[in-house]
Amino acid sequence: METLELEIAVARYFEKSADLIVPNVSWGFQLNYEADLMILTKSGCLYEVEIKVSKSDMKAELKKRRAHSCRYVKFMFYAFPEEYLETALEIFPEDAGLLVACKRKNGLIFVSLHRKPKKREHISMSLEKKYQLARLGALRIWSLKGVISSRIPKQTEINFPDNIWLEND
Repeated sequence: METLELEIAVARYFEKSADLIVPNVSWGFQLNYEADLMILTKSGCLYEVEIKVSKSDMKAELKKRRAHSCRYVKFMFYAFPEEYLETALEIFPEDAGLLVACKRKNGLIFVSLHRKPKKREHISMSLEKKYQLARLGALRIWSLKGVISSRIPKQTEINFPDNIWLEND
């Protein structure tokens, strides 16, 4: 299972209860680490999900100097393929929720909650912080569009209509 596949499956798992799902949050949110997914729920709670796709990826979590410690995160989750459940139970903190991913024969990935997370001590996000998170999500879209456009053959000529309107400064 690839990281992107699991990330998309986890986003779909949370999409009905989420107002916002943002991948790879760090520099714009003043974190001292990178959060794989930040999920802002409709009730205003912030969840964090760390994606792990291999046993070595899971074990590397133990070696990290910086813990997942965002002061706004109410619930922390780890998501991983089902074949690593035993390793996850040994490695990940007991307060973290465990999301297990199973790839079905049709290729779709099904995510289920194996262990509920325990509520962390946290503070509510201000409207300004929610805006910062939304801004990061919007910026990710433009990065992705850049990647997609680099895979599309370039046009040699662009024709603009004569009636294009641009406001002068």
